Amino acid sequence: MKWRKIGIIALSVVLVCVALLPAAYADTGDEENIWNRISVERGTTDEFGGGDYVYVKSGSAFFGVLYGTEENNNFVKILADVERYAGGVDIYGSDGRLISKRILRYHTFVGQQFNFAWEYVDKDGDAMFDFSVVDDNGTIVEEGDEPIKAISFWGAWNMTDFHITNISNEEVKVDFTVERDNIPYTHIMDNTSVGDGVVNKIAIHFHITARLEDRNVTGFPWYRYQRGEGISLDHRENYSGKVVVFEVKYDKEIIGWDFKNESSRVVVENTLFFGVAGMKGTLHLIRHKYGGCCAEIDNTTYDNQSLPMHRRIFRHGDRIVFTGVGNWERVGRFRWESNVTVDNTTKKAYYQIHDGFAYIKRWNNRVFAMIALRGGLIYPAGEHIFQDPSLSTEQMYIDFGLRYLPTGLIALMSIVAIVALAVALVFVYGLRRK
Repeated sequence: MKWRKIGIIALSVVLVCVALLPAAYADTGDEENIWNRISVERGTTDEFGGGDYVYVKSGSAFFGVLYGTEENNNFVKILADVERYAGGVDIYGSDGRLISKRILRYHTFVGQQFNFAWEYVDKDGDAMFDFSVVDDNGTIVEEGDEPIKAISFWGAWNMTDFHITNISNEEVKVDFTVERDNIPYTHIMDNTSVGDGVVNKIAIHFHITARLEDRNVTGFPWYRYQRGEGISLDHRENYSGKVVVFEVKYDKEIIGWDFKNESSRVVVENTLFFGVAGMKGTLHLIRHKYGGCCAEIDNTTYDNQSLPMHRRIFRHGDRIVFTGVGNWERVGRFRWESNVTVDNTTKKAYYQIHDGFAYIKRWNNRVFAMIALRGGLIYPAGEHIFQDPSLSTEQMYIDFGLRYLPTGLIALMSIVAIVALAVALVFVYGLRRK
């Protein structure tokens, strides 16, 4: 009877410990409801230059908009930070014994910042905003288009019309507007065309959607690491999982720009940026195996060693795709349409890339690497200009079916079970003495 009691108590303890183990890996909750994956947050931050924000969060990922306020002037920025998987690794000891299985995780980020809007006269009729080329003495050696005036997107913005709509159990839409009134012109090259000296309104109507989708992952790499032998590709596996797809469409309105004449155009300059951050060893593996992040532009792939360093114009609606590790890891996508509504008439818009640059920073055992493209959307002259480009990314959830835990956690749980068993023995022995 004594040993039966001991067995029951010990088995109960072990079952409790075992029940605790999968908690770090199991995917709980109703996966078919998007609200089990996301939350919507509004607040104020000092990060990224500071200001107010609206973020849709999913686990460690967030996607949303940051904008300047009266207390903290800033540009308007679309920001996304998403966890990614570079592969899995089986870790073996020097004796060939499997110690643990790990997923190699890192973060990718993608975003867009609105900088300035420039009016210019398209002197050569190619639609591009061509800059004048100046030598070291300040002499113009190549004539460009005629810049007229500009406004800056730096400042205090107001948010209005915030609301959330449940499209279905698997899709949510968040709508809001950030806007500024009476924005003064700067960098004025022609004083005769300033009108009342301000643009009456700039409004950006944001529409963020978060949507659950099924996704298949093929060729997911599993590596083998053994102490003293290094790391090597062992095999590949296929998985099925859920992704939360984030997309933001923004309807940009420019109202009351005082154009010099009908041949003027306005280019809304922005910076597109994307990159990676994570442990140095993981990112080194990514770059060695896959070449790191790239931008696919008009059937040409660029990385930080081959960025476009000259102006390019896109005359039709197109996209720029940012890729990461393998064909399942698209970091993000920027799309635009060639149609723009100007004074209730459909006209053509263009996208232009000015140039690109790369930035890498290392600290402790981590790396931050970014590629940026400077460009702009170009619109014809008009009193009321309206267009809706978009930026998207996604966060993936995969059940990798891990059957091994780090030995440290196993050892900790074993100690807990042994201690509990010892306590049970003492307890039963004490009852017997009584």
